[in-house]
Amino acid sequence: MTNRLLALDRLRGLLMMVMAIDHVSYFVGNRHSAEFWGLPLPNIGQGPDDTFWFLSRVISHFCAPGFFLLAGASISLFAEARRAAGWSEWQVRRYWIERGLILIIAQQLIENPAWLLGTFDNPSTGIAPGSGGNLMLHFGVLYGLGMAMIVGGLLLNLRIWALTVLATTAVAITALLLPDSAAVGLPISTLLMLAVVPGHSGAVQVLYPAAPWIAVTILGMLLGRGLRADAGLTFRLVPVIGIALLVLFVAVRSLGGDAGQLLNIVAPQGDGALVILSVVKYPPAVAYLLMTLGGNLLLLAAFARFGSSKPSGNGPLLVFGQSALFFYLLHLYVYAVIGLLLPGPQGLSVTYASWVFGLGLLYPVCRKYRHFKASTAPESWWRLF
Repeated sequence: MTNRLLALDRLRGLLMMVMAIDHVSYFVGNRHSAEFWGLPLPNIGQGPDDTFWFLSRVISHFCAPGFFLLAGASISLFAEARRAAGWSEWQVRRYWIERGLILIIAQQLIENPAWLLGTFDNPSTGIAPGSGGNLMLHFGVLYGLGMAMIVGGLLLNLRIWALTVLATTAVAITALLLPDSAAVGLPISTLLMLAVVPGHSGAVQVLYPAAPWIAVTILGMLLGRGLRADAGLTFRLVPVIGIALLVLFVAVRSLGGDAGQLLNIVAPQGDGALVILSVVKYPPAVAYLLMTLGGNLLLLAAFARFGSSKPSGNGPLLVFGQSALFFYLLHLYVYAVIGLLLPGPQGLSVTYASWVFGLGLLYPVCRKYRHFKASTAPESWWRLF
């Protein structure tokens, strides 16, 4: 495996570690914001601690788009590798359908119980558009990734222009179907939440509706096709595209009035330079996607240029990146238990110390699991984790 393709795993590993900061903030620091459409964005604090909590949340914004982008690239690259190994088109598609279904099931049966171990009542995590009752079914990032993998597997052979049109349409539909902010407290149909509009109505809460995140996955599929066709050229273009997206982000965030609000969904709160980083994540606004995808592409280019080409490396980036789902499910319980042992709210120093301690616990377990998974057959269900 070339260093350039290992860059995908290293980026995934870095994103897993950064994502853990956000979750340890929830379990130990008792801090977790929710940047929903139609609701006021978290106010940027004036003190150094509040500012650092805000920045901790901002860096976690890069994780979800990176996961979906890398999932799309993996769909395209996996298809090429499996076809070369003699798999039929149906076998390739079935793999992604099965993996997507496993993620959706794991969301309900494995991930969701971990969140119930959180011991604090933080209003910022319980406020969502809609008219929610007692929460029974939560659809988070694993649901979004599962749907993206299922749809991505079905779209494998579409032409580039068709994929581009689909991705653009999905983002446009998301913006057009969002209700007016005056409807924040009104019921939202479950189907609309699962497809487009995040919110909490009845017993269902959706944070990652399928449509906008499928759009990011399609962009990843285009990245994967580029890597298949000419990895050298693609990796020369990646940083250029990344910089262009970040320039567009600054331009979008400088817009005022209705145009700026449409592209960021709601106006940010606070003063100072950091307010530019206040963006809407649920659903991913145009400004949010420009910032996070641009940053991810620059990181990917850096890993491709400067990373090691040794596929058997045991650095934490590769270990966590090549056991991502296993890490994800396990890390929630590790930090939930730490949070139970250190009843919050804890400050920044304890929260970050808990993050490092948790990664230390997770590393040897994930390393052993990665070795085990590599020893299984390509058709094994263990490979799906």
